[in-house]
Amino acid sequence: WTDPSFTADLNALRPQAKRRRQAHAAHRMSTDGLVWKRLSTLGEVSLFGESNMVATPGDVIQGSHADCWLACAMSLATLIEPCCIRRLFVDVPGATEIGLYGVRLWRHGSWHTVLVDDYVPFDSNGVVAFSRNLDPSAIWVPVLQKAFAKIYGSYGALCGGNVAEALSDITGGAVESMNIDGRGRSPEQVWDFIIQALDGGAVLGCTWSCAEEEVLPPARFGGLIMNHAY
Repeated sequence: WTDPSFTADLNALRPQAKRRRQAHAAHRMSTDGLVWKRLSTLGEVSLFGESNMVATPGDVIQGSHADCWLACAMSLATLIEPCCIRRLFVDVPGATEIGLYGVRLWRHGSWHTVLVDDYVPFDSNGVVAFSRNLDPSAIWVPVLQKAFAKIYGSYGALCGGNVAEALSDITGGAVESMNIDGRGRSPEQVWDFIIQALDGGAVLGCTWSCAEEEVLPPARFGGLIMNHAY
């Protein structure tokens, strides 16, 4: 099956300004060397792999096009409950055999089923260009990411984003963000917020970002990287 409404061409790679603004130069992707291939060309693959295991945070390998925010949200969602990710995929007999997947995402206050095919961008080395599964026989990560690319307008629109927004799309749950740049909250207040959230069963992610005009500090081994999500 081939999706007629989100075709595997250059338009599905380029960001669409009217749908999403790119906030930082580091988030602007290059389409050089990218080719479209079906995930089925990877061999014997299925959504959750040969072992059909429950999704875990270690399943998600970030791609090379600033999609850490979405990879982070996927990883966080696996911590909420064992079947959180599995429930996103609509089980239709025979659909996966023709490359058709239904993905349920929370948008504008209700669940919507997004239909996608299994054509995704690969790099010049034959590797899935955006986020992928650690298990080479599992493909739930690139399929879920393609659903996001479709609703956001393109893969280019996924280069730079908000972890909280993606986590809400995946879970349908309430998400809260806190700026901890030192303005208005003491370190003790921030720590109390973190402890209360963890005690309440919440999952936590974080980002460290700067404005485009600021100079990025050099990444250090063992340290945090600017404009990245964790």
